[in-house]
Amino acid sequence: MNQEMANLPNGYAAAEKLASAMLAAATEGDWQTVVSLRREIPAMARSLDREWSAVAALDPLQVRRLQKARIGAIRRVLAVDDQIRRLSDAWRGPIDGWLRGARATRSLN
Repeated sequence: MNQEMANLPNGYAAAEKLASAMLAAATEGDWQTVVSLRREIPAMARSLDREWSAVAALDPLQVRRLQKARIGAIRRVLAVDDQIRRLSDAWRGPIDGWLRGARATRSLN
């Protein structure tokens, strides 16, 4: 871990940990856990916003260095989110097809 990452608010490491836990659950097809973990995101985002606001009061040069580490952390979380979405789409596709097929074969009286 580089010095900038060490100085980032703890919430960024927690966000990466949450994203990894969501990916692990998605990889196992445990979508209920993914949804449960996803519920933590809004509160975490508010906390990160407060933590970053406190950082903004620091020396501007230090803030620029931390901003680079912050962007890196956000990009890593977004990359994991992309993996989860791809897994979700792959899992959901066959079910959508089955549901469309069931609707097509069902008759209304």
